[in-house]
Amino acid sequence: MKMNILAVGCCMCLSFATSVAYAQASNFKGPFGGILVSSVGSSTDINGSGPAFSTGAQTVLPTLEAGYNFATTEKFVLGASVTYDLAKTNGGNIATASLQSDNHYSLNFKPGYAINDTTLLYATIGYNHRNATVTNAGNFPGYSFDGIGYGIGSMLMLNESIYLRFELQKINYGSQSIQSGVSAQPSLTVGTIGVGYKF
Repeated sequence: MKMNILAVGCCMCLSFATSVAYAQASNFKGPFGGILVSSVGSSTDINGSGPAFSTGAQTVLPTLEAGYNFATTEKFVLGASVTYDLAKTNGGNIATASLQSDNHYSLNFKPGYAINDTTLLYATIGYNHRNATVTNAGNFPGYSFDGIGYGIGSMLMLNESIYLRFELQKINYGSQSIQSGVSAQPSLTVGTIGVGYKF
């Protein structure tokens, strides 16, 4: 009799633990959207007939995000998101010329691990695109850059719907010819904090 009671008790504890663990991943599943503030460190390597050099600057800008999280197991979450920057990124100056980029958007894959029912840790990797211009330097056309971003982050649930997001990401873009014999290759280091709503 005692063994039966013990067995039932163990089964109930295991069932409860499993349901709690699954609840951890389930707390993050579903569609979400938010507003982020990103501190963007921009660096552009310029290579040409002369010595290679880099130019860079820091920009703080607002970013929109939207996405969806899938709870795949008791602890693991697979997320997908899109982001769009609402302001231009300053790329620095070369003599009197100014480098700027806009229309930056990203498509991201975010596998995560729920360490408890309110905190999700995740990695992020994704495709990034942005347009760039050179001003005050004659007749330069616009340029487009494509790159891969990767980093880590966390999603902290304040209640069933409101979340905070913290993220650190590095984005490396491909090289682009901007003038005969001159190429540019930008990269970004992005620190992000934001608030959002999980539907």
